[in-house]
Amino acid sequence: MKGFLLNMKERVWFFPALYCLVAAVLSITLFLVDYYQPGDIYASVPEVLLNEYDLAKDILGVIAGALLTMTTITFSTIMIVLSTYSSQYSPRVLKNFMTDKRTLHVLGVFMGAFFYAIISLLLLQVELVNERVFSPAFGVLLSVIAIGVFAFFIHHVATYLQVSSLIEDLTKDLIKQINKFENMIETDERLVAQKAVPEPTYQTTSMQYCSSFGYIRLVDYDAMFKLACEKDILIELHQHPGDFVSQNRPIATIYANEETDEEFKLERFFLIGKDRSSEQDLVFGTTLLVEIALRAISPSLNDPNTAINCFNHLGTAMSRLTTTYVEDYYYQEPKTNQPRIMISQLPFKDFLYKTYYQLTTYGHEDISVVLGLYDSLIAVAETSEAERLQHVFGIKEYLESFLKDRDFHSFDKQRIISKQEELLSFNK
Repeated sequence: MKGFLLNMKERVWFFPALYCLVAAVLSITLFLVDYYQPGDIYASVPEVLLNEYDLAKDILGVIAGALLTMTTITFSTIMIVLSTYSSQYSPRVLKNFMTDKRTLHVLGVFMGAFFYAIISLLLLQVELVNERVFSPAFGVLLSVIAIGVFAFFIHHVATYLQVSSLIEDLTKDLIKQINKFENMIETDERLVAQKAVPEPTYQTTSMQYCSSFGYIRLVDYDAMFKLACEKDILIELHQHPGDFVSQNRPIATIYANEETDEEFKLERFFLIGKDRSSEQDLVFGTTLLVEIALRAISPSLNDPNTAINCFNHLGTAMSRLTTTYVEDYYYQEPKTNQPRIMISQLPFKDFLYKTYYQLTTYGHEDISVVLGLYDSLIAVAETSEAERLQHVFGIKEYLESFLKDRDFHSFDKQRIISKQEELLSFNK
C-alpha cells in the first residue's frame, strides 16, 4: 500500500483523472436535474441562469474550445519549465515540479472543466421536456474558476522558475524527511537506537537475494516486522532506500532458530524502481542540492552565488541532521524484547563525505565557493557533538588538501584563516 501511494503521488495523470471523474459526475447529475426538474426545482433560479436549448449548446461549445486552448497553453508552459530545470538545474528535480500539487490541481481544473463541457454537449443531444436548462450556467462558473486558476498558475511558474525558490523547497522537503525520521525513532516503541547483535541461539542463517535491478525507493518495515514476529526470525538488512541493487545481489540475511526450507521472499517488501525517492532516502535530498550547486559553479553557467545559496541551505539541513541521524537501530518485539530487524545506515562520516566531496573537488578554484563551503561546515559544526564534530573537521582537512598548493592573495588568505579559526573554535 505504501508503494502504491508513492507511485500514485508521482503519477501526473492521477489528479487530472480525478478531476475529470468529478466533472463527469457533475455533468450527468445536472443533466438529470435538467431533464426531470423535480418539484419545480428551478422556480427560485434567476431567469438569466436558465438558457434555451440552442443557446446552451453554443455556450458549452465556446467554453469547451476556450478551455482546450488554455489547457494547451498550460502544457506548453510546463514543457518550458521542465526544459529549464533539465538544462540549468538538474534532471532529477523535474519530478519536483511535475508532482507539485499546485501544478497538478491546475491541470485538473482545466481538464475537468473541459470534460464537463464536452459531456454536457453530448447529453444535450437528448430531447428535453423543458428546453430551459441550468448546466451551461454552471459551465460558465467553471470557466471563471479556470481563468482565476490560470492567473495563479502563471504566478506559480514565475515563482518556481526562480532557483532560490527551488532550493528552498528542496531544503524544506529534506528537513521534513529528517523530522519524520526523528519522530519515528523517538515515538515508535519497537525501535532501539543502537546496533543489535544476533544471539547465539539462532541455529541457521540464510541469504536473501534480489531478482531485479534498480534503486530501492521504499522499504515496508512494518510488514517485514510482522513477518519476522510470526516466523520467529531475525532479519539483517544489507540494502537500504537509495541503494542500487542488481540481480542476485544479497539484500538481507535471515537468522532462524531451526532448519527450514521455507522461502520468505523478502524482496516483496522492497519497492524497486528506475530512480530514487526522497521518501526514506535522506542522502537523495542532499544530492539534489549538491547537483544544483555543481551546475552553478560549472564553466558553462559560472554562477557562484547560486552555489553559495545551496551551501547555506545544505548547512541548515546538515546541522539538523547531526542531532537526529541514527546510524544503527533495530526493531524489537515489545513483549519479548527480541530483535527482529537490524538496520545499519550509511555512517555519518560517509554521509558528510558524499555531501561535500564533489563540491570540494570542483569548487576549490573559486575563492567565493571556498568561503561558502567553510560557512556551510561552520553551520554543521555548531550543532555537532564531539564525535561528529571530528568528522566535520575531517571534511575541513579534505578541503584544505586542495588549497595547500594555491597561491592566494593576502585578502583571500585572511578570509580563509578567519573561517578556519571560526570552525576550529567549536573544538572544545
